[in-house]
Amino acid sequence: HYEFTHCTFAAYSTDYIQHKEPVLSISNSYVRNSLMSVHDLDAQFRNCIIWGESGGLVPNEIAVNKTEGTSYKVLFENVLWNPSKELANSTLSGADIRNENPLFQNLNFSDHLYDFHLKEGSPALNKGSATSLLFDLDGNPRPVGLPDLGAYEKQ
Repeated sequence: HYEFTHCTFAAYSTDYIQHKEPVLSISNSYVRNSLMSVHDLDAQFRNCIIWGESGGLVPNEIAVNKTEGTSYKVLFENVLWNPSKELANSTLSGADIRNENPLFQNLNFSDHLYDFHLKEGSPALNKGSATSLLFDLDGNPRPVGLPDLGAYEKQ
């Protein structure tokens, strides 16, 4: 059972590493020593940003894979993301914001500076639902009303 609440998942290429894999890959099975293992899965993503750089290196930034035979549930609720197609094997609840740049504070590729706080005017501002998380990653309070999506609350 996994719960991801107010998370920011982001992937960008650098001078040394190309972004070639999905930002998020979910599966209820894995292969180890040529043997497949399948397990129950319950994963929930609430008030999250799931964003990968555009440019065509990754055909779909989110991969959801299901192997039959176990209990399986993947829920996305109030997310800002950029899937290139509808996701099979998952449920969408609440609002989703598709293919709108989250407007991160600073993405300076040449100096390798990445600041995933939200800029003023971000479509992720005030788009979440109330949760039990009262503080963001910096320790700043989340509002009682509509919180921001992602790890940081705009102050």
